[in-house]
Amino acid sequence: MLHATLACAAAAATAAAAAAVWLAATVLYMLCRVFQPTKNAFVDTLRSVVADVKWFLLFLVLTMWGFAGAFYILFREDQQQFQVTSSLTNAALLTS
Repeated sequence: MLHATLACAAAAATAAAAAAVWLAATVLYMLCRVFQPTKNAFVDTLRSVVADVKWFLLFLVLTMWGFAGAFYILFREDQQQFQVTSSLTNAALLTS
């Protein structure tokens, strides 16, 4: 009975925290409406650079993910000896 009461209290606290975050975001959005939007050459430059580089970065990430998968498959039988490749995430970090 006590466990159910604690679970209900935890759920209520989580819901209250989510409502507080939503309310804070709404208030912040309302306060930021005062500022006028500006057009900046630096922002336009950043957008064009990101647009030019996005396919290269996607290819780079896919290549690294492929090597991470290869290292994970190669070393998965020796995981007690090589703890670096104990998960796919660690193997991905190994390739960078």
